[in-house]
Amino acid sequence: MAHGLRQFFLGRTDDWGDAPRALGMEVTKGGQLRGLWNDAVEIRGYHAHETVWLGYEEEDGSEAYDYRHYTELYAILEPPLRCGLRVDSWKLAPDAPRQEDAFSLGDAELDRCYQGEASQREIARAVLTDPTVRALLLEHAKTWAKLWVSDRYVTIELPSYERRLRYVKPALAAVGAIGEAVLRARAAIRTPAEEAQRAAWAQVASGWGLDLSGDGARMHGAVRGTALDVRLSHDGWGMEIAVRLQTPPPCELRLRRQAPEDKPFGDGLIHQVFGFQDIVVGDPAFDARFIVQGEPEDAVRALLRPEARAVLLEVLDRFPGMKLEDGRLVVLEKALDDPRELDQVLKLCFAAAEALSPPSASPDQGPFRACSGRRRPSFGRAGEETAASTPQRADARRRTTRWHGDR
Repeated sequence: MAHGLRQFFLGRTDDWGDAPRALGMEVTKGGQLRGLWNDAVEIRGYHAHETVWLGYEEEDGSEAYDYRHYTELYAILEPPLRCGLRVDSWKLAPDAPRQEDAFSLGDAELDRCYQGEASQREIARAVLTDPTVRALLLEHAKTWAKLWVSDRYVTIELPSYERRLRYVKPALAAVGAIGEAVLRARAAIRTPAEEAQRAAWAQVASGWGLDLSGDGARMHGAVRGTALDVRLSHDGWGMEIAVRLQTPPPCELRLRRQAPEDKPFGDGLIHQVFGFQDIVVGDPAFDARFIVQGEPEDAVRALLRPEARAVLLEVLDRFPGMKLEDGRLVVLEKALDDPRELDQVLKLCFAAAEALSPPSASPDQGPFRACSGRRRPSFGRAGEETAASTPQRADARRRTTRWHGDR
């Protein structure tokens, strides 16, 4: 029998014994244990189980499964390390082969306890060989059989659904201490490439009026009412640009690039039989390159006006992995450190979001407007607005007057 499909499920228990009360942590509605380590690092825990399909029994042909229950306790690294890191503790025989793609940490003792990979190895080595980090990794490799560090997490796995405080507490203390030390070591490292990226992003954020995070890896804000969010990926090599449509579409709308496997027989007959949706807009160039889904279909077609289709095709040419769902246009791109190139990319994404905003269809209604119920102008006897309607006087009036009918 060969190992096959693995399925992961969160545990069906939120029983953490005395841990929440003893550690001052909380249990979420989903059963996760959550709290802070030294008011600096978020630590969590969850119970989980995994089902592994092993294949078919040779004797009677029945399916065979294996089940594994475990507990994961972890620290969240915020900001992420952004060096493509994943190292695991390993307790194998001294002559056991290491992973083919494993890299040396440059430290004989660490290499005996951990193996892994990183896209930016010099940064990873500098972080893991920091004296404090190194000491903690060596100490806890002796205690925990399954401990690993990635760009986003420090994790310890315990067998079964563990709730006993004598195991949960030291494991959480270990991931918290390692996480805090790792973040401190990473914050002290600034490569020339990172400095160039941060300088470029600071320039673009200033020009667009966006907020820049302290680590220079995220800029976000609203531009003419449209929410814009740009952030580096966890491994530092790529970035995600997300633009939320200013006006929510009057319909459910999902867009993505049409891949060859989407319509293996040209006319999409197989997909149609199994309920696959691809709305035909009526523009051959657009229909050939996009999968369009949503309800109601007439509203989707109305939203995809010629100007919207043109800019979406331009975005697709630049970002083959673009997608639109839940009112957000999302594209992935390599991390850019040229402010002019980054500015052009943001302009293209912003133009697409604006083109997808539904056009105003309200008729000319003259002076009539819907009453918001929040503020009414005050007029004098001759019908002219008085000083009471200025913001300062209006605020004073609201503090002392209750409008009858406003509920």
